[in-house]
Amino acid sequence: MRWRGFVLGAPPALTTDRPPPSRLAAWRWLATAGTGWVVRRCRDLLPDLLRLAADEVRHRARGTGARLDRRAELALSRALAALTPLPAVQRPTGTNRTGVPGTACAAPARSAALTTAITG
Repeated sequence: MRWRGFVLGAPPALTTDRPPPSRLAAWRWLATAGTGWVVRRCRDLLPDLLRLAADEVRHRARGTGARLDRRAELALSRALAALTPLPAVQRPTGTNRTGVPGTACAAPARSAALTTAITG
């Protein structure tokens, strides 16, 4: 990312200063913050997923599934054609894979105690 112009902070530590959560703590998190996360994702994604599923069922019932596929392919090819190519960038030759995702992945507006690298 550095070679593309992104400013990077210090990498996360390779070791933690706390022991891993107990099974009870993991279940407690799942029952409190985890449930809220699932509800937020359902509110974000579920209506559109249900709409897509209904469209698929309706097109399959009418026998127009191939037309739906052609429309999707056309929309995709138009979207890809509208993208401007990125300028050629000199990529570094070496690799540095010492960083491990951790608390540095947490969203800054949230408490790190309620956030994991996956939930952000």
